[in-house]
Amino acid sequence: FLVQTEEQYMFLHDALVEAIQSGNTCIPLAGVARYISSLQAAGGPEHTAWFLLHHQMKMATQFIAQDYNVINAVKPCNGHKNRTTHLLPMENARVHLTPKAGVDGSDYINATWLVGYQRLKEFIVTQHPAPSTVLDFWQMVWDHNA
Repeated sequence: FLVQTEEQYMFLHDALVEAIQSGNTCIPLAGVARYISSLQAAGGPEHTAWFLLHHQMKMATQFIAQDYNVINAVKPCNGHKNRTTHLLPMENARVHLTPKAGVDGSDYINATWLVGYQRLKEFIVTQHPAPSTVLDFWQMVWDHNA
């Protein structure tokens, strides 16, 4: 089956909504000049080049993570580990620490795996550690040979 869990269903729904709202966003290199010319020639105030470019930028940057995507990041025991609530790791890409027995949230650090050339989880991106998360940072480095 394509969709096996509720989380997968919600992700698929969000991806389809974004695809429908965004439309075709691919511009072949050979067609860039023609695309820019069409933006400049578009008529009406709602079709000006800047309006269309602004709309595309807004579509690309307005994504807001749903609660199911940042479950551990918003737990009360992990709140102090995030420098801001605007940059939280998504559940499916967050870096896990070796948990400490009986310590809720001990496997959490505000860090995300990035896709690389060789592997799906090749690079780690994280915030600068706060004084209270320096040990977690070095545990992450140790746990993942970073």
